[in-house]
Amino acid sequence: MPTKEKPVRLALVGFILGYALVAGYFSAFRSKLPPLLELIPFLWLPAVYYWYYVDANQRGYRRTKGMGAAIVLFCIVALPVYLARSRPSGERLKSIGKFLSLVPGYFLFAILGGLIGSMLQRA
Repeated sequence: MPTKEKPVRLALVGFILGYALVAGYFSAFRSKLPPLLELIPFLWLPAVYYWYYVDANQRGYRRTKGMGAAIVLFCIVALPVYLARSRPSGERLKSIGKFLSLVPGYFLFAILGGLIGSMLQRA
């Protein structure tokens, strides 16, 4: 199977974890994010939907309007449902686990950004 969705997935993961790092850095200074950076989480939605679109097409999964709307509106719940429905039985748990690992990864990167900010603040 061609892996066109893999670069999209990797870019999305990098984007999310990079944002967590920057947000953590700014929180170390107890300052608000610059206005432009506050808008970045809203860019995740079209990126996540694009990944869903590419992945579903590659796998021959029939996309529905309901699932598409759920991916945008309730991403944290809808993506594991999509992964469970679109993957063969041997890949389901692995795919859902990879997705769910983003949640602690986000927090770890936010903490790392805060630590970096704290170290720079003291220097």
